[in-house]
Amino acid sequence: MTSLGKIAVQGPDATVFLNRVYSNAFAKLPIGKARYGIMLRDDGLVMDDGTTWRLSETEYFMTTTTAHAAPVMAWLEELLQTRWSDLKVHVTSVSEQWAGIAVAGPCSRTVLEACVEDPARVSNKQLPLYGRNQRQFLRIRFPVVSPESVFPGELAYEVYTPSDYGPAAMDLLWGVSEPMGGCLYGLEALGAMRIEKGHVTGAELDGRVTIEDAGLGRMASSKKSYIGSALRKRPELIREDRPRLVGIFPRDRHETFNAGAILCDADAVQGFGDGWISGVTHSPELGHWIGLGFIAGGLEAWRGRSVVAADPVRKNDVAVEIVSPHMVDPDGERLYG
Repeated sequence: MTSLGKIAVQGPDATVFLNRVYSNAFAKLPIGKARYGIMLRDDGLVMDDGTTWRLSETEYFMTTTTAHAAPVMAWLEELLQTRWSDLKVHVTSVSEQWAGIAVAGPCSRTVLEACVEDPARVSNKQLPLYGRNQRQFLRIRFPVVSPESVFPGELAYEVYTPSDYGPAAMDLLWGVSEPMGGCLYGLEALGAMRIEKGHVTGAELDGRVTIEDAGLGRMASSKKSYIGSALRKRPELIREDRPRLVGIFPRDRHETFNAGAILCDADAVQGFGDGWISGVTHSPELGHWIGLGFIAGGLEAWRGRSVVAADPVRKNDVAVEIVSPHMVDPDGERLYG
């Protein structure tokens, strides 16, 4: 998680500022809790997404996608300097100040309980979903902040500690996890899990996508104004046949397809097609190749229809089926261990 962008948002008007920047509500976020937020551009298209924790009455800890860490920071500074210079807010990039470690899986709470001074503070009551706690690790005694996360698709925590303590935190967590049958996993594994769960990243949020296209339209507030709130309702951006986020399976489960392939009706494999594939991976959970992408009208328009993932550059056309983007644990039962 260290690669994520991290921004400290501080000041008496920090809440007002974030409530204008994010499309969903932040005005009533309690201290010690977090909220997943989606940031739009002026034209109503998605700029970035991430999770923001409220640390105190006047301080927030924001994370951004890795690819958009610098653009989001520049955007926040521009807003404060040119549009809302009256707001008493200061933003600081702290991406290099914090090391981040993901602890995920059904035993992740047990692992943290074995590492902290007071195991009770890692209970469901003390640290609920999107909760946040600050504590010290045992043995080495360095400060950590452990918010609960949903990105891997299972019960999971993001452990943040000052960068100098990162290697020590990793060694301690790994030392506790290994006897329990745990394993180390990196960005490739995280990428596979996020595709299985249908979580979007920069591969999907490429500057052409609306919040509705990404399947997150219900998150947008209808009770406040925010950046992009007016222009996201333009007729072009609310068409029913816009490309929507979907999951993709090969009809022959032994075949593979590539990111960038064009999704076409099997009877009309030509031109720009009806959509595209944004990310692919082998799913250990499902035992075959899967992908995320966008297709005109989304799942409801293509359920049961014959679709081809056309890849003329590599001369590789593969018959695929369109499925829900939530390909593993669609009901979210694993989030609670």
